[in-house]
Amino acid sequence: MHPVWQNLVPPAGIITIVGGGGKTSLMYYLVSGLKAAGTPVFAATTTKLLAPEGDGHRAVLVRSLEECRQAVAAGSGYPGIVTLAREVVAGVVSKLAGLEPAWLDAVAAEHPAARFVVEGDGSAGLPLKGHLAYEPVVPSATKLLIPVVGADAIGRPLTGDWVHRPARAAELAGAAEGAAVTAAMIAKLLLHPEGYLHNCPPGASVVPFINKAEGRARSRAAELAAAVLAARHPAVSGVVVGSMRRATLTFAGK
Repeated sequence: MHPVWQNLVPPAGIITIVGGGGKTSLMYYLVSGLKAAGTPVFAATTTKLLAPEGDGHRAVLVRSLEECRQAVAAGSGYPGIVTLAREVVAGVVSKLAGLEPAWLDAVAAEHPAARFVVEGDGSAGLPLKGHLAYEPVVPSATKLLIPVVGADAIGRPLTGDWVHRPARAAELAGAAEGAAVTAAMIAKLLLHPEGYLHNCPPGASVVPFINKAEGRARSRAAELAAAVLAARHPAVSGVVVGSMRRATLTFAGK
């Protein structure tokens, strides 16, 4: 695991990843890194998630807190990656429905040596989103919240081609739907109490991750990171800028 993430991973509890532009890739990257370091770790979702594929991946379906407890107890020694979910989404065999957040809170409290890396919302594969009133779905025991955005959204039109729920994103950012997305708009969404930080538990550390900071997008990503830090939000301890695809990362603290 990259030293940037090594230094940010909390010593216990839940890491929740929200937003768009690389959530699932980041989740499995963190899980793989923790697993390689010998830490008991589980991937999970509280919403919907594409079923994991590949050797060493196992999706475990649990329909109650007791089944979740049993799965964690049994899965701690599994050499591969265990993803916890509730059921297969009806009619979509490749997608899994998420767990109740309270179940994750309970098993995290009962297994303090383990880590739980949770995907807390969906973005239809787009790099930016506008959150509805029930989103994101964040377990209250979350110690680190990572809002993810794709730097490739900057300069693109605020439409459904680039933004999940563009009308809602425009409302929260105080922008016109269809306008060019700016770093200032994204910073507003990242820090809005009804946006990416909605349902962030008190006391959780927030570290936004600006992904896809490649080529011409690197300078735009740096501008976005500076805008987020300039807001001096009390929960934000820093910003990670980089590329999951190229495994390049930098961290900017307050």
